[in-house]
Amino acid sequence: MRWYVCDMDDGVLRVESSRRDAVEWWKCDQIATDVIERHTYGPGFYDYLVGDSREDAARAAIVCEDKLPRYGITTPPSQIQPLYPCKDRPHEAREALVCS
Repeated sequence: MRWYVCDMDDGVLRVESSRRDAVEWWKCDQIATDVIERHTYGPGFYDYLVGDSREDAARAAIVCEDKLPRYGITTPPSQIQPLYPCKDRPHEAREALVCS
């Protein structure tokens, strides 16, 4: 099952093969060490707040493929182009990410 990291402003940021990988990518992208909050809106639909403190925290939805319409994304999954990784930016690929 594919999991989508979604942001209200930017849409689908990243697609990962597991929720754990999606959360880890979100933490790495935000240079965050901790999950501060996690809310579930039913199976396959989570809201994560990550950061080192609440003042510097960032929020994203981590949604499995079949729950995308609940998040408001109606584009068929096969047509979704996530913001990351960009083909022209190889440093954004999972293999290139270095997280602490």
